[in-house]
Amino acid sequence: MSACVGSQPEKLPAIEVIFSHYNVSGNHVVEIHEAKGVLVDKKDVRNIYEQPPYPGIHVYAYILGKNLRDVTPVTYVPLSKEGGSIKVYVGFRSPEEVPEKGDLLVVVVDVVEKKDGKFATVATDSKRITWNVSWEK
Repeated sequence: MSACVGSQPEKLPAIEVIFSHYNVSGNHVVEIHEAKGVLVDKKDVRNIYEQPPYPGIHVYAYILGKNLRDVTPVTYVPLSKEGGSIKVYVGFRSPEEVPEKGDLLVVVVDVVEKKDGKFATVATDSKRITWNVSWEK
């Protein structure tokens, strides 16, 4: 007796970030509700940017105590996206850049828009997490 084995979706390490964003009379308010390391289907990871579009909401992370060049690519969310439970995934450039179990990360959500003729962060929130995802590189 033989069995057909369906192909499993490829799982990748990522940071799941759930946050709120509201524009109240021109003032942006952003708050991270939850951030954690997860394994997600490759199809669920949005496009990531080395240089994201402006204006927008930029979600990224960096490993504490490491070189600041160890910043993840940015997950871009349009400024028009508002709500109390916006979920995005922050990915990594390569397997070598995935944190080690126990590493401390700072997850950041920045609202960036034009102010006084140049782009600036007008609202931000951050949250520390401990990377606890095991993944074969």
